Amino acid sequence: MNDDFSGPAESTRFPLGSIIPIMASVVQETHQPLLLLLEECVAATTPELYPESTMYPIISNKGYSWQ
Repeated sequence: MNDDFSGPAESTRFPLGSIIPIMASVVQETHQPLLLLLEECVAATTPELYPESTMYPIISNKGYSWQ
């Protein structure tokens, strides 16, 4: 997403160490109120994930950081 979440980012490239605005959503329709939990998120070197894709974790360990 772009910085103000009004639409997609203009580029798919982000410098190392930069903040990447990420949005996740679910269409609720007739369901009870839902809670969306993002447990894992990766950046990949290919648009689709293949065995040869290099992946970089963005969110891992259910968002917990162990220090």
